Amino acid sequence: PIGTTFTVTGTGFGARDGSRTRVLFGGTTAQISAWADSEIRGIVPGVPAGTTTVVVERLAVDGGSVQSNAIFY
Repeated sequence: PIGTTFTVTGTGFGARDGSRTRVLFGGTTAQISAWADSEIRGIVPGVPAGTTTVVVERLAVDGGSVQSNAIFY
């Protein structure tokens, strides 16, 4: 639900890099409270009801991006 905490676990997230590292819920950026190489925690943003995709994204300096495989929430 909106406003609850979430945890994404895995490997290879790397260090947090300000606004260039983010977690997207259906394209909406979540507020991050902690970011480590193997775990990311934050707050679920306002998204429409129902199932949505969750993606970890890193934006490159040149404007490109790298995204994780999507998971469903």
